Amino acid sequence: MLYFIFGLFVLSNVVLEGNWPDTYSSDEAIEFINQVLPEFKETALKKIQSVEKQSIDTIINVLNDTIPEYELGMLNYLLRTKYFNPSAVCNQRKLNRKVKLPFYGVYHNNSKTLPDSTNFHFKYMSALNKFDSPIDKLNFLTEVSANFSIYAPIINDIPEDVLLREEMKKKKFNTGTSYILLNGRQISINELDISSAMVQEYKMKRISQNLGLTDEQFSRHSTMSYYNKYVRTYARAPPSDASSTLYDPASKHYNKPKRENFDFSSNSNFMNTPKKMVEINMIIFLDDPESLGMLRLAFDLEKKSENYLLKIHPTVRNLNDTKQLQIVTAFYHVAFTVSSRNCVDFIFDIMNGMKPEKAYKKTTPNDKYKDVLKLKDDDAAVHAVHKIYNYTQEMNITQSTALINNVFISQKPFMMTFLDELEGQINELKKFAKAGIFKMNDNVDEFLSNNSIYIKGMYPPLNLNDERFVFEFDDSNHIEISEAIEKILKSEKIINENNETLPVAVTYGYDTNVNATAVIHQEEIPEVVKKVFRLDSKKATIIPPFVFDRQLTDDEIDYACKVVQKTYMIYFNTSSLVERTFALFWRGDNHVKKAWRFNVKPENAIIDINKEHPLQFIVEQSPLSDSAPQTFIPLSKIVKYGAGGVKYSCVWPTTNGNFVGESLWFMYTVPSDDCIVQANNFNMIVYPSESIGVSRVGETSFLVTNLFAEGLALKGQGNVVDVKDKQYYVLSNGFCIIPAAPGVYSSFKMDRFEFHRIYPTRTVLNKTKMNIDETAFLITTKTPHPSHNYGLNSMRSALSLRIPVFTQKPEDYPFIPLPNFVPRFLDRKEDPSLWPFQKFIFSNLIFPTSVKHVIISDNDVQWLDDLYYVCNSDMKDNAMIISSVTSRKLSKERQKEINRRNGRPLISGAAFIIDINKFHEMNGGNYMFDVVRMHQKAGGLHGKRGNNIMTLMQFYVQSLIVEAEIGVQRGLSNGLEYHNAISRVWQVYDSDPAPRDYL
Repeated sequence: MLYFIFGLFVLSNVVLEGNWPDTYSSDEAIEFINQVLPEFKETALKKIQSVEKQSIDTIINVLNDTIPEYELGMLNYLLRTKYFNPSAVCNQRKLNRKVKLPFYGVYHNNSKTLPDSTNFHFKYMSALNKFDSPIDKLNFLTEVSANFSIYAPIINDIPEDVLLREEMKKKKFNTGTSYILLNGRQISINELDISSAMVQEYKMKRISQNLGLTDEQFSRHSTMSYYNKYVRTYARAPPSDASSTLYDPASKHYNKPKRENFDFSSNSNFMNTPKKMVEINMIIFLDDPESLGMLRLAFDLEKKSENYLLKIHPTVRNLNDTKQLQIVTAFYHVAFTVSSRNCVDFIFDIMNGMKPEKAYKKTTPNDKYKDVLKLKDDDAAVHAVHKIYNYTQEMNITQSTALINNVFISQKPFMMTFLDELEGQINELKKFAKAGIFKMNDNVDEFLSNNSIYIKGMYPPLNLNDERFVFEFDDSNHIEISEAIEKILKSEKIINENNETLPVAVTYGYDTNVNATAVIHQEEIPEVVKKVFRLDSKKATIIPPFVFDRQLTDDEIDYACKVVQKTYMIYFNTSSLVERTFALFWRGDNHVKKAWRFNVKPENAIIDINKEHPLQFIVEQSPLSDSAPQTFIPLSKIVKYGAGGVKYSCVWPTTNGNFVGESLWFMYTVPSDDCIVQANNFNMIVYPSESIGVSRVGETSFLVTNLFAEGLALKGQGNVVDVKDKQYYVLSNGFCIIPAAPGVYSSFKMDRFEFHRIYPTRTVLNKTKMNIDETAFLITTKTPHPSHNYGLNSMRSALSLRIPVFTQKPEDYPFIPLPNFVPRFLDRKEDPSLWPFQKFIFSNLIFPTSVKHVIISDNDVQWLDDLYYVCNSDMKDNAMIISSVTSRKLSKERQKEINRRNGRPLISGAAFIIDINKFHEMNGGNYMFDVVRMHQKAGGLHGKRGNNIMTLMQFYVQSLIVEAEIGVQRGLSNGLEYHNAISRVWQVYDSDPAPRDYL
């Protein structure tokens, strides 16, 4: 008899306590009404305030005859999961009482030997079949999954139902991996993400219903990505005789890689046993900063041992570059004379700093590196160099890239790098396979197109001054928005030959002349728009996909429309008017990047509850999966409170007795992206990976110092939020965003930006040992989901920045993304490779529109020259960014660690922006010269002292600026406090008082 080792686990109770105040259920219910059901706001608020004991049950009872049944069930579930606690904490808090987070517990592992999985699985189903009610079945699965070590021996002793076994053998059960879908949209398995997905899904449903869309139309257009649209372009594959095959599972002589020191984040197989090979061709320019990262990604792919072909094609930009030409020629010479693996090691060692001669001798001890240039033109290596060079010229390839099955990985908006692109493409394929609906022997494009999973788009090559694309509409009558849009769409001026329409901007209350889009002018907002966007004000500006709570200036609209035309151009060849309207406007309420939807109808569902509910959860998972408690516990709550319908189908073992699905070894099971592994005397704590700062304070108690869900950032300027027993001000109009959707904002409301998280940056100022009244916050996106096409390493690079947030007046200085700038990088002859790295690091920062150029420098001795350059040039409308860490001053160990992260250094610390005009007025340049000279003489421009100087400069600049003109806040309010602050700065550094004359 076959035996398998099961991780017999029990889900023990655990306390997760947030280190911030608890909130009243009534306030959380009001947040739900405001965000989800604003039309019931007035009535619901009166009823909630009419009861004294505002418990969850009391609130649900009092709203029973006010809120519809399905929405009431969703409110019941969300109140019990404390989903709206972070947003309600800005209103009213329970003093001296911390919030208890109703997440999961700790899995304790008690491994024992059980019979083979197939027989045990049938016994499990026999026990489940004894329950008639679907709810009882779900409760049974929940109880067993949470206490598996207790129930497993009991289930194993239950006689098997032979008739049930024969009946189930006749049915078709999924033998793939598990997944959970909400209305066809794949979501993560944890209560926070499930709650967030429910709110988002209901909002989108509500918008589509107001516009009269059918379920099919809604499903089609809600899957569109309005962020990363690009054309899927097929191309001729690179020449196979000008490559090195790094990984080919079909080769009999393939040797497994020896490099085991690369640990990349990957927790699932690349493919679900694909039948058709996936071919990846990487084209690498040696001088490209992404090239090292590409090789590391190649090693990562190689280690997974999956069924795909991986080829490396190094090349040069110029055949006259003797140094690079010699390296590339040597690469192909090693590939043809030694092995494909050795040639990749050769070029990898060079990129890690080894001299070419030494790397070549290491690979081919008997040959001399200088003899490579003596190879004749008819040599295979020389022929390969010219062949791949001609290919790059023909295909107009100017930077490192790759092809997956002859489809180029293209550049995305907001300067996404190649590694982000490739990682996103692979993760998309992984998701299809994981959902059990994608076979690699299908035509990829045909499958995506037929299932409405992938909608093609492109950047329009538009001339913004072209009169064909300008259409103005002015009507004093209060017409419906659909009629106005219909008139615009019928205009020949904005419909081109292929019937591809332009986005439509709608403004109200004043006239304007926008030379980049169609504009509708109206004095008041039509009722249909109020319903769609839940607008309370009488006047607003709508530029798809954004809704603003104030009127915009002409310049702001002109800018926003240009951004919309560039990045949000959507093609509709056969869409109806309401579909066009929905696609243009539904995202005004949500900024979800992409919502994959799968048309999955699981057969032979074991559990099917509440079929009519608008929120339907479809789950396919083995009840023996070690992640089963994560799934069944929230599902049982959803059913109990009427928050959604649930359909569960079992992932079944194959007929040969092998268990297909999750790993049998619980101890070594890699959790999903939404879980964090703790390597202590327990296996896994299940809580969202977006939660940072969770520490263990007891056997089953954990303190959550920061849980960044929506809502912490404001209900108005100066709202106080308690963090770590200190009161910090959350500024409502001073944010630095990495990255954010382009647009102009009068304020940020977290119910409009549900994917943003807030990170306090107080640690930047700690070194000054000063008490700062206000703490800045940094808003960034959540940990990227694979479907976002945003690489994890790039996100880590962005999050490593600690940029102080400056008081900003969006009415006067709207934010725009850096890619619209012309970056100006100071020349560095000593280390020219640093600046391309910094270009990627700072590519997603957002600055005021008044800044036309950005100068990036560093904090070493050479910075003095940069300051001279800044102060002796016309720096009007310019900004300066100075990082606290550069690759030049790092130790070898630190350099290796940085290079390991996809070849991009993580530039962290005190970067700041200077208002050059005010800088000149206050003689700030001379002041900085003195400080730099002083510390240069003392040898203090290295390591920690260098960082301290940057902190000093940062604080000084913040205190120096009198008014918030381009984004720098005044640190203190009056002259006396300002003088005292500067004095404290000098006391900290105990420096020469002479520079005080410049104050």
